[in-house]
Amino acid sequence: MITLISWGKKHRLPPRAHVQLSALALPNPHTDARLRNFNGLSPEVQAWLIKDASFASLVTLVIAEAHERDNAIVAVDCRGGVHRSVAVVATAASRLRADGYGVTEIHLERDKWPTTTDF
Repeated sequence: MITLISWGKKHRLPPRAHVQLSALALPNPHTDARLRNFNGLSPEVQAWLIKDASFASLVTLVIAEAHERDNAIVAVDCRGGVHRSVAVVATAASRLRADGYGVTEIHLERDKWPTTTDF
């Protein structure tokens, strides 16, 4: 079983995990007014992030770290825990599930996600 956690640095201290990774170096969808009211699970945000090669590299790193141990817990941060860390965790979880792994996704800042996509 693999547990992947997304979280926001401005909201809390790091959760307990075997590995802590950061998505802060990725471009921030929050800076794009069209994406601000979405979260990292939305196809719009994921498509925007995947254009940056560092997104794929970070997802690959998350997957590699998850393979390192049984019952791995990997946490990924970004500033708010809304866009970047969520998209990385969701993408890595999807790929790991496709490879037959049991994965639990935990998004610690879900209560801070935008509640509407209306502009």
